[in-house]
Amino acid sequence: MTTWPDRPEMHTPDVTGRPDEPWLPRAAIEWLEAEATSRFDAVLEIGTGASTIWLAKRVPFVLAVEDDLDWLRRVGNAVREAGTQNVVLTYAPEPESVLQLLDLVDMRVEWLCILDGGDRARWLTVLKDKLSMPVLVDNAERYDCAHAFGRFGRTCRVFTHGVEADGAIWRAELWE
Repeated sequence: MTTWPDRPEMHTPDVTGRPDEPWLPRAAIEWLEAEATSRFDAVLEIGTGASTIWLAKRVPFVLAVEDDLDWLRRVGNAVREAGTQNVVLTYAPEPESVLQLLDLVDMRVEWLCILDGGDRARWLTVLKDKLSMPVLVDNAERYDCAHAFGRFGRTCRVFTHGVEADGAIWRAELWE
């Protein structure tokens, strides 16, 4: 059975997810729980982990992108152990490599992008014009998401729980 890295002591289940849930602020997990099964047909997950399997239980299809090959193997083993059949794992060392992949997916279904891995600023720069879907950005306090999305008239919803990370309040932002 796959074990995930220990979470910091301050990241208790009331603040962030349990080990089998996404490592997001609790409010974002609750939003996903309420919205994922009823609203989205597919998730583009950039940055993989326990969230990959959790999402696969809630949406018909997960396209999971990872830039760390060793981590991708670990997540792949966990996906197989869980018997998950609706996940496609993809290695993408550079954000640009995902652009061609996005040309192949059916954009007529309702997609959600979860950006929770790698250099989010770079992912946002590369993908901002391509992503017409809602985008949930974890650790948004570290990135200028407003610059990437605000100019397109997108609205932002902030999920936080008041836990400080890297000198700022840890938050996820949903841009729709």
